Amino acid sequence: MTPAGDRLWEFSATLREGTPLLYKYTRGSWETVEQWGAISGFDNRSLAVVNGPDGSKPVEDTATNWGAEGPDDHRAIQFWRDPLVAPYMWRFAVTE
Repeated sequence: MTPAGDRLWEFSATLREGTPLLYKYTRGSWETVEQWGAISGFDNRSLAVVNGPDGSKPVEDTATNWGAEGPDDHRAIQFWRDPLVAPYMWRFAVTE
C-alpha cells in the first residue's frame, strides 16, 4: 500500500474479471492484523473482481456501520489485534 493522503492508503492491482480475491489489513505482521466482526483469526475480507464501465473497480473499505446486517468486507477496520496506535482510513482499488 502507498500513502494517498492524510491517514489514507491505497493499493492497485491488475486482475482478470471474475477473480476471487481474499485480503486482510495488517500493520506489518500477524500480531498487528485487523480483528473484529466477521474478520477475525484466519477469516479474510473477500471481493469478486467485476470491472466498472472504465475497466476499473474502486473499492473503498471505509463504511463505519459496524454491527449492521450483512458482510463486513467493505467496512472500515474497527479493531486491531493489538492496541491501535493511530486511526487510519483505508481505500482499496482494483484496476484492470
